[in-house]
Amino acid sequence: MAARRNVVVALDHGLDHDLVARLFAADGPVRVARAVAAAELRALALDEREVDALVCLCAAPGAGLLADLRAAAERGPAVPIVVGCLPDGGDAVRSLLAAGAADVVALSADDPGSDRTTAQQLAFAVEKVVARQGAGPDAARTRGDVITVLGPKGGTGKTLTTCNLGVALAQTGRRVAIVDLDLQFGDVGLSLGLDPVHTVHDL
Repeated sequence: MAARRNVVVALDHGLDHDLVARLFAADGPVRVARAVAAAELRALALDEREVDALVCLCAAPGAGLLADLRAAAERGPAVPIVVGCLPDGGDAVRSLLAAGAADVVALSADDPGSDRTTAQQLAFAVEKVVARQGAGPDAARTRGDVITVLGPKGGTGKTLTTCNLGVALAQTGRRVAIVDLDLQFGDVGLSLGLDPVHTVHDL
């Protein structure tokens, strides 16, 4: 059984502490060490020996909250930040990631605390960012490079280029993974003479 994760929860204005209790069950995989107002993030000292992650819950990420998150990320870079916010259809996710969030989870627009799926997604996001943080700098150095091949329409040679490039790299001794993101008509497997057991659709 995985260890419970200790988090500090920061609540933006307009959200109450009852939301924390509903999203993080007392016997769940995430334990709330304490809850604070998002305005306290600028002065918050987070110790990675005591706290696994910071979870910030907000209605919409305004400029003030983004500045607070940026300050928290700079003060405690060893403690990853997960943000749960109401979807706004804009550039909220991009802004939050730029401010230092490691992951963003969309809260239910109707009643953020009533959806168990949201609670599970938050717990999973915490587990992901903690695992990523625990990989350390050595793991970061062993990450591979990503090469993207794209074109404006079908028939331009994307698959041919990708397969030839992948084979050429493999022949030099590199480990290669090709991901065909044309989920409907992708034919990398056919081009390489492979009969996949599992596909992205299965995943």
